[in-house]
Amino acid sequence: MVYLPVKYLGKPLMPMKASRVRKFIKSGKARIRYDRKLKQHWVQLLVEPSGEYTQDVVLGIDPGSVFDGVSIVTGQKHLINVELVQRPKFIRKGGVHPKSVSAAVSRRSGSRRVRRCRLRHRPARFDNRTSSKMSPTHRANYDFRIWLIERLVNLYPITKVVVEDVKFNHYTNSNGSSFSNCSNASLNFHCY
Repeated sequence: MVYLPVKYLGKPLMPMKASRVRKFIKSGKARIRYDRKLKQHWVQLLVEPSGEYTQDVVLGIDPGSVFDGVSIVTGQKHLINVELVQRPKFIRKGGVHPKSVSAAVSRRSGSRRVRRCRLRHRPARFDNRTSSKMSPTHRANYDFRIWLIERLVNLYPITKVVVEDVKFNHYTNSNGSSFSNCSNASLNFHCY
């Protein structure tokens, strides 16, 4: 069953069934809108709603290195279940995707090889690995998740955000290559 998010004067309300939305549009009480970035339709109410009561709506995020799972649920129904592709790894028929991290690393090493072949050599100006900054790949994934949360909070009346955090100790366990490289082996749910 399809539920569309509803807003009135910029405030998100409880989502409606698609059949109810059609009735609202036909009677002139609502207008359908489209969010190009999320590729999601939503409903703009043109009349004041009968009530603004909202249930507890939870946004759940399961972050991964390649795929992110995103769900918006209430106590009674699932509103959205989406799998987002963060970094494509392979093309279906084999080979490497041109926008994947491995393709970027191979391009970087090729460019470095070309630079080293030039006659002019200069010493390194500074060591760029001394700071505690986040790597650009992780920063892009993190910024994308923050952007997605902000965008979904504008559409749905989200009361809680739950992020699954999986930490796996690769030093003591050889199996588990799909887990993140963190020091403790644990499963945590962070609520915000």
